[in-house]
Amino acid sequence: MPGPWSGGGARLDGGRDGLRLTGTVRFCSGTHLLDRALVVAGAQDGTRLMDLDLRAPQVERVTAWRASGMAASDTHDVVLHDVPVPAEAVVGGPDAYTARPGFAHGGAGVAAVWLGAAAAVVDHVAEPLRTTDPDPHRLAALGAVHAAVAAADALLAVTAARIDADPTSPHHDAVATVRAAVERACRTVLDAAPEIAGVAVLAGSPLLTERLADLQIYLRQHHGGRDLAALGRALVAPAT
Repeated sequence: MPGPWSGGGARLDGGRDGLRLTGTVRFCSGTHLLDRALVVAGAQDGTRLMDLDLRAPQVERVTAWRASGMAASDTHDVVLHDVPVPAEAVVGGPDAYTARPGFAHGGAGVAAVWLGAAAAVVDHVAEPLRTTDPDPHRLAALGAVHAAVAAADALLAVTAARIDADPTSPHHDAVATVRAAVERACRTVLDAAPEIAGVAVLAGSPLLTERLADLQIYLRQHHGGRDLAALGRALVAPAT
């Protein structure tokens, strides 16, 4: 079963006995489900993509994910102990994977997953309110999270249309913008959902608490102020 991984910790080097892969690739999802994976590694000429046989004896799976959030993703670290890499296992040329426009587009795709998780949380906390007489504060909070999710969803649709209209451009600024907007909407949901649900729903719904934990940890693929600063820098950079 093939799967793409990119933890940024692998290194590809050559020697007399051929190419070797070393380092630790973090946050590898599906670690125990896969037989093969596409692994991104740094090399002297840029980033390279390898088709790695995970059954090789030099490949070690290390349990590193302790969080309850996203526990079902089977995410662990993979340590590469001087793994021999045949030349035919190198996929594409230098930076072929990371420099392609689709690599940047994928950042918007991840944001869509974040928002889908937030929308599921909103649906979950809204359902009990249909059979009770909720106070206006809970209704106001529900209205706020609904509006936040709807606005982010609209921006995702606009961004997707821009990418479809010009798929050869990476659309870096548009992707960074939609990721920031979705991250803010998701944080709004994470803050308000427990208040909307109330203690009875929170205590009695393992699914809701799992969804909140999953979203909270997955959302940290956005790096907060660091990503916002990069976006701001791009917006004030001279046009080229």
